Amino acid sequence: MHNLTKKVKEILYLLTVKVILLCILIVLPLNIMLIFFTQKMMNRADEQVRLSLQNIADVYMNTLDSRIGRTDYYLYTQITDNPDLLTLRTAKSETEYISVRMRCFQDMYNEISLTSNCDACFLYIEEKEDYIISLRTRVVNQENDFRNYLENNLKTARRWVIEEIDGTTYAVRTANWANLYYGAFINLDLAAQEVNDSIHYNDKQVSFVDKGRSEQLDNYIAVVSSSKLADFELGVQVARTDIRARLSFWERGQIIIVFLFTGMLPALYLAIKRWILKPLQELNRAHHELEVGNEAFRILNPGSSMEFHEAYRSFNEMADNIHSLKLENMEKELAGKQLQLTNLQLQVRPHFLLNTFNLIYNLATEKQVDNIKELVLYLSAYFRHIFRSGKELELFSKELELIEGYIKASMIRYPDMLGITCQIDPDVYLVRIPPLLIHNFIENAVNHAMVKNQKLHIMLSAEYAEKQVTFMISDDGTGMSEEEVDLINSEKYFEDEERVHVGLRNSVTRLKYFYGNGAKIKVESEPGCGTLFTISFPYNLEEED
Repeated sequence: MHNLTKKVKEILYLLTVKVILLCILIVLPLNIMLIFFTQKMMNRADEQVRLSLQNIADVYMNTLDSRIGRTDYYLYTQITDNPDLLTLRTAKSETEYISVRMRCFQDMYNEISLTSNCDACFLYIEEKEDYIISLRTRVVNQENDFRNYLENNLKTARRWVIEEIDGTTYAVRTANWANLYYGAFINLDLAAQEVNDSIHYNDKQVSFVDKGRSEQLDNYIAVVSSSKLADFELGVQVARTDIRARLSFWERGQIIIVFLFTGMLPALYLAIKRWILKPLQELNRAHHELEVGNEAFRILNPGSSMEFHEAYRSFNEMADNIHSLKLENMEKELAGKQLQLTNLQLQVRPHFLLNTFNLIYNLATEKQVDNIKELVLYLSAYFRHIFRSGKELELFSKELELIEGYIKASMIRYPDMLGITCQIDPDVYLVRIPPLLIHNFIENAVNHAMVKNQKLHIMLSAEYAEKQVTFMISDDGTGMSEEEVDLINSEKYFEDEERVHVGLRNSVTRLKYFYGNGAKIKVESEPGCGTLFTISFPYNLEEED
């Protein structure tokens, strides 16, 4: 026993053993901490994804609840305010019944086609054993599928529930009033597809199920959002492996680094003690000083190697500029948020919407169906464009499609009073610009340059040359005064009771925000002769590739 103790002491006294033990004492706690923080990082990533999924699910469920609420209100007003429903049951002749039936069908069709509330409505008159079914879109046998479903389930009045009809999942509402049955259908598969498209993961599950019936898959992050107006809920799940695959190489490789450090203990001794550990401690201490607010702290040690000497120099230089950089970033962030707010304020135009809806109403009165379709398609594209999924820049080709839709809509409003010509360099289609930038100039030309009893001609041209993009929008309309042209070109925008230059100021601000001070907007105009706006900014298409 005495010899064994003596042997152990001799081994521990060896310098090599001391080095190994010292490395273990230094590296092992670091490895444990790295494992702990890696797991914490994974958990935090899972929680961030869960919160994001919950937010998406809640947003889409709230949207669906809004559709359900509006549909319920429509059904309620039909029962309480529509005298045709009573006439359906008391019609004295077949001719009167057919006439009233057609009005009811048209009313339901208008509700479906002009709103996004529901995808189908129905009435069932028990005395006549007659179904009136109106659908948003018709496919083969779809009406028969609804009729078969109603024949088996109609007599039970239910709030919104989930039903599968010919392989498609619907939210179904049925009710009755004095032997008159009525209700609506909402396609949940389309809603689920929208949710699915908004989640940028590959391995995911989106489904609508009865409340309390959601089942979480193994190794999936799952969230549930319940409807406030219906007896179902939206479940969204994303595989943890998909989340892990999107972590950075460093985040996924931390555990590997732990084992590498452990296997290199003998070789790392000198580097840890002299060239790495002490310099890192010095650097960590310096960063900690900055973290606790000591911005005056600097590293005076020259460093044990060229790399750490450069790191110390970089740290000191960073510390010298950190205050100004913080202010710069804060100002840029504030400018970006202000820019987003201004955009939203400019994008939603009550007068524009009211005029468009009044035009649609007048066209509907005149039964100009094709023109109504053009206007509705333009409005759909317009709102899809301005409420895109967080994009700051958009391809010009997409904006050009919106401009063409706007011109078509304007031609409906001003027949034979408007013409546009486009000359676009093919390269420009690939340029990304702030949304609605060029659209706003076209819209301003239509709104402000029109001359009574004279056709307005608008010319839109665009070219890309020598890493510079140039747009030119010209018209032969009313033109602008010399004073106003000078104010715009000098960027001294003004506001008074008659005219507001918020749009121009916003356009210049957005251009300089995205493309720097090289972005310019210039105007040339003469009263009675027309106006030319030239928009130019630096752009490198090779970087896009």
